[in-house]
Amino acid sequence: MFAPTVDPRGFVHETAFYASDDDLLAVTVPFLEGGLAAGEATIVAFGDDNAELVRREMPDAEGLMFLSGLEYTRPSVTIARYRQLLADLVEGGARRIRVVGDVPHPGVGVPWEAWSCYEAAVNHVLAEYPLWGLCPYDTRTAPDDVLLDVCRTHPYVTTPDGRHHVNELYEEPTRFLASRTAPPPGQLTHVYTTNGSARTNTSTRPAVSQRSG
Repeated sequence: MFAPTVDPRGFVHETAFYASDDDLLAVTVPFLEGGLAAGEATIVAFGDDNAELVRREMPDAEGLMFLSGLEYTRPSVTIARYRQLLADLVEGGARRIRVVGDVPHPGVGVPWEAWSCYEAAVNHVLAEYPLWGLCPYDTRTAPDDVLLDVCRTHPYVTTPDGRHHVNELYEEPTRFLASRTAPPPGQLTHVYTTNGSARTNTSTRPAVSQRSG
């Protein structure tokens, strides 16, 4: 499934699979520490439980930002908020941005169809930003069909040993989306087009809390 190890550059949309809290931290902490060491804007967009794991593991991480108000409630809203956040960071001088977040799925009680389209769409609608996004998935809760879609929508995969791989199961967004059931109105159609353009008039901005050490 995975090609030889690579050094991801430019826009990177990466996934990881974990089966324990230790595995999650093994992929997340080096990712965050690497961003902070490089002087990059480094952001955690986890839910409460996983965010607390990171806080406990990195209690003195100066500059690490935790998002609040970026609830994964609707894909269109999430994309719009991410685009605004990234644009604000770039305008403020960020040359590279790292974000780790967990996307809803049926294992946590959320329908998957629209979120699978979200995972495909971000490969186009966020590609203009200097973003390295990491989306870890818990194999204890995510169903098999979700995990397969995750492989189809992420160009890169990282493993707990710290290596980054080109994902040979990845499909271009237009091909993936053509295979899906259309999401409910308002879920993605306002932010995704086949040429990757984004169009939204929402100005909702997420709140960012920054740890200062």
